[in-house]
Amino acid sequence: MKLSHSRSSISARYDALVAQGVLQREPSQLAVIDKLEALLERISHPPAQNQGWMQRALSAIKRADTTPRGLYLWGGVGRGKTMMMDFFFDAAPIEKKRRAHFHSFMSDVHERLHRARKNAQNDGADPVSRVAQEIAAQTELLCFDEFAVTDIADATILARLFSTLFAAGVIVVATSNVEPARLYEGGRNRDLFLPFIALLQQRMDVLRLETPFDFRAQKDCTGDVYFTPVGAEATAALDALFLALTDATHGAPATIEIKRRAIFLP
Repeated sequence: MKLSHSRSSISARYDALVAQGVLQREPSQLAVIDKLEALLERISHPPAQNQGWMQRALSAIKRADTTPRGLYLWGGVGRGKTMMMDFFFDAAPIEKKRRAHFHSFMSDVHERLHRARKNAQNDGADPVSRVAQEIAAQTELLCFDEFAVTDIADATILARLFSTLFAAGVIVVATSNVEPARLYEGGRNRDLFLPFIALLQQRMDVLRLETPFDFRAQKDCTGDVYFTPVGAEATAALDALFLALTDATHGAPATIEIKRRAIFLP
């Protein structure tokens, strides 16, 4: 389901933060904004299609060909990649959308695979494709933060997983510290992973965020950290500080392991 959006929603948020002194205007960030707003435009106004019976019959087959290309945004830490993606995710006029840390997403995939194999009927269906179809039925837009592949269990299924997602018309936007060609670099049996890299380059635009500054490293002095009284101004100040320190507009649940203890952070 498509929702309405403002064409300048990402630019407006960025300009507001520049005006507040939270951000510095950077040409490379502006180039990313242009790319993301162009994608928003394509999502909001897909190409008109003939609605005859033949077109409807072929729509499922051609869906991947008419789906807007996703975006793979990469660059060093502290350049604003996550912030840009969060702006895009918030503005995306799609109801069925999901934003996740890539590691958390793959953990969910493996849990689904475990259930699929446990409950599998002897129909010969590929569990990976089945899980991908299940995800595609729930999600039209996937936004991944920290796209990285270090686990051979992930590497061996990604090509099949994403082939099905792309074929189903799922739009993917991702941030990463490395370019696609360096994913799973030095990994075991990496030659089996190379088709996935080719798939990403085929289905997604690759853009490097080349801002020369690490904005996180420049924020050693955070200024005020205690805000009172509680109210709209205090909330806005906390939001701005969180963004300045993390490049993200909001956090996400996570589980960390310390000395073999799993600690859930809601």
